[in-house]
Amino acid sequence: MYYSAVIVSSFVVLTTATYLPTEECPILGPTFPSNFDITNASAFQDAVSSFPSLVEELFSSGVIDPNTSTFIADVFSTHSNGSIYTYIHRSPALDEALTAGTLDDRTVFRIGSVSKMMTVYSLLVQTGGLEVFNDPVTKWLPELVGNRGGALEKIVWEDVTVGALASQMGGTGSFPFESFCLDAPDQQCTDAEYFASLRDHKRPVFAPFHTSLYSDNGFGILGRVLERMTGMKYNDAIQHVLGGQLNLGSFTSFAPGGDGLNAFKLPGNGTVSSWGMDPQTQAPYVFSPLSHMHYLTSSSSGGVYTSTADLRTIGLSILNSRLLSPADTREWMKPRAHTSTLVFSNGAPWEIYRLALPVTPNSSRTRISDLYTKLGGNNGYTTVFALSPDHGIGYSILIGGPSASTDRFPLRDLVGETFITAAEHAGVEHGAKSIAGTYVSQNSSGTNLTFTVDADRPGLGLQHLYFEGVESRASLIQIGLEDEIPQENLTVRLYPMGLRSPGPSNSTFGPRTEYLAFRAAPQITPINPRTSSEGGVGMFDNSCFVTWSSVDFNVPDEFVLEFLAGRVQRVYNPLAQIWMSRV
Repeated sequence: MYYSAVIVSSFVVLTTATYLPTEECPILGPTFPSNFDITNASAFQDAVSSFPSLVEELFSSGVIDPNTSTFIADVFSTHSNGSIYTYIHRSPALDEALTAGTLDDRTVFRIGSVSKMMTVYSLLVQTGGLEVFNDPVTKWLPELVGNRGGALEKIVWEDVTVGALASQMGGTGSFPFESFCLDAPDQQCTDAEYFASLRDHKRPVFAPFHTSLYSDNGFGILGRVLERMTGMKYNDAIQHVLGGQLNLGSFTSFAPGGDGLNAFKLPGNGTVSSWGMDPQTQAPYVFSPLSHMHYLTSSSSGGVYTSTADLRTIGLSILNSRLLSPADTREWMKPRAHTSTLVFSNGAPWEIYRLALPVTPNSSRTRISDLYTKLGGNNGYTTVFALSPDHGIGYSILIGGPSASTDRFPLRDLVGETFITAAEHAGVEHGAKSIAGTYVSQNSSGTNLTFTVDADRPGLGLQHLYFEGVESRASLIQIGLEDEIPQENLTVRLYPMGLRSPGPSNSTFGPRTEYLAFRAAPQITPINPRTSSEGGVGMFDNSCFVTWSSVDFNVPDEFVLEFLAGRVQRVYNPLAQIWMSRV
């Protein structure tokens, strides 16, 4: 059956007691294309209307104290190439920190460890791709050579690559602050002192590529690599590589100043505010009598200042492959290491949350969608930066105040659960309106197909596929098996493959056509239960192995959809060389 385009509230809270993965196992990636304006979808409009009350619930429940936190959340889309929703909360108790008396998308905050993502992005843009990840760090920093033979006591830097550091797999741990700089008058070190301490004193945390553990020190090293590549100091390098090419308004590793400054400049010493603490080579000591901890950061690890507008520009440049090739962007936005939880993986330096999204509104069935995030924090400031390649959207949250450190997590979750789910359901709504239907060949009698969008099921359904009057869905199975499968025991879902090509416009000012490739993933029913961790039985998942391994066996499973003004007009099957037009 066709799924109704009437969407109710998209915000849901998933629980293992009531939510299970879909019976069919979709191919990982988007289940519907994102080539449409989601702001027109009722799923997105419901999310916008419900979001303020959801924030108020965080306030009223005491999860967030509205008096100790000022924040701005911004959601952006590749389709509009701009912001599609902004929410601002100003705590009156913190208004003195607003240097211009206003809070908007140009207000500058510190972004903490989101700086790590900026460092890696700059490295990739500077070198033109991901090949630099394979370079041993000693190619750029030969001062670190010389530790072979003492693997337990010293890091063998020749085995540590740029990619290992970028994905937190270098085994480099924290900054070696106990080995040097204790008596430095300005509490900073020269590069030579830093490298000598790394080579001669820093003990390894684990062998390179053994696992991933968070390492500020690794990104301090990558900052020095970027300096060697560009011949510039870190601040000049990021402003040249990213700031200049993207025309960023406020993007610096030094505290901005001057007349007319629009910033959230939290007052106080280093225990409450990190504003103005800007070590460019290494971190200062700031002793906190409350926590008995040292506050540690560096420019390339957590020292950048910027605004919501700049984060939006950076996020859209990544999603749109503005500074990297589309292939390099797709490779960068993939996991490079897993963790001990099924729902979190590491990238370079992405923190990848594997979200279980309801496949249709109000559904108890979910699919996996990967959200690429980076969290950051300095004293008094925290940041969330998130991109969803499946949906062509992203969001940022800049937070300032005494409770910024704890507030980022519920705000990250709320924005993500609300708007990523809304984007998923907007895709369902768009699919029902613009793709679902019957398509018939004008040149081959009895040749037609029917696409459906179905409740509780991912992607497009292929309800019928006739070639010259013969029901042919079984032909999508591997050759040799098609005659053994009754039609009633076959389910087929289609998913976009990330391949698209623009077509000619109908007139000088008319809409352009666009061609998107889909592939069919057949499964035989009844489908084996999913794993015990997903509500089924056993440790292994044979259902997902079937869909992952059942594409392109010289069968007609490719379908090219021709979109005009966002609506499918025709479908082409390349193997059969047949066009079918919407009825």
